[in-house]
Amino acid sequence: MLHWSKKNTIFIMASTGYARKSIEEKGLRVFSPYYGDGLPLRILREICFRLPVLPKTIWYNKKLPKAGIEYVNIFDVNITVHYLKWIKRKFSKAQCNYLYNNMVGKANNLFPDNIPNGIRIWTYDDYDSRKYKIRLSKNYWIREMTYKSKQTPEYDVFFVGSDKGRGEKLLALEKNLQEMGLKTKFIITKDGKLSKKKPYYQRPISYEKVIDYDTRSRAILNMVMENQEGVTLRDMEAAAIGIKLLTTNKNIVNKDLYNRNNVFILGIQNIEEIPEFLDREYMDVLHKIKINHTFEAMLDEITN
Repeated sequence: MLHWSKKNTIFIMASTGYARKSIEEKGLRVFSPYYGDGLPLRILREICFRLPVLPKTIWYNKKLPKAGIEYVNIFDVNITVHYLKWIKRKFSKAQCNYLYNNMVGKANNLFPDNIPNGIRIWTYDDYDSRKYKIRLSKNYWIREMTYKSKQTPEYDVFFVGSDKGRGEKLLALEKNLQEMGLKTKFIITKDGKLSKKKPYYQRPISYEKVIDYDTRSRAILNMVMENQEGVTLRDMEAAAIGIKLLTTNKNIVNKDLYNRNNVFILGIQNIEEIPEFLDREYMDVLHKIKINHTFEAMLDEITN
């Protein structure tokens, strides 16, 4: 029985982002799906993709290795049906996996019904798995090599993330927390370059800076999207660093990272109990991150 390795496995994903950098740091081979990263070329490429009469494959990265490849793992953003069909023809004997890193329909991705036959479809989210009848895998902590110890807390609750229609709710919650005497650090960014700017938007920060704020906080806030039920990166950051988690995900109680001493469920528990919750002793679950939520564990699962 084959097993994935650095020699027989490749990844196809966007040319930028913390996830790609981390995968490459593991010595795994990562390739961009398309040529043309500059804005003018991206615009021209998008025009070609949208007009049926114009060629598409001229934009496809032809440097993908073929010899000895048994596993092709494709991440979701900006991938087209035509491209997936091309990949399936090119790697006809390989196992091809398409992985959603966002909830279906919440990013610039395809819907499961549009993905060609023969490509295995995966999500980390329980709700999407049920709704679209696609495979469910554990989410993964991509930067496990950067476990960092918590520092002397400067903030009681830290949040970072794009608006996604929850900006006003976040501001209301932050005000409520502050009225309890808690010190907060909320960084709310716009959803995209074309999003209408709001007065409370701040500049995006690097993932390294996110982790730095995590380590200097007593708790991370994770306000999930509607129907979201899977373990997210924020949940794993809290467990890996050893700090508390405030979340709106009611399904977290069914996950291996859950511990009532560590996780406070907004909308279920009384919000006035948060100060007492933060003072409660933390129960270590780091071993679960190391065993069940590494990138390698995820690969073992999807390539089985």
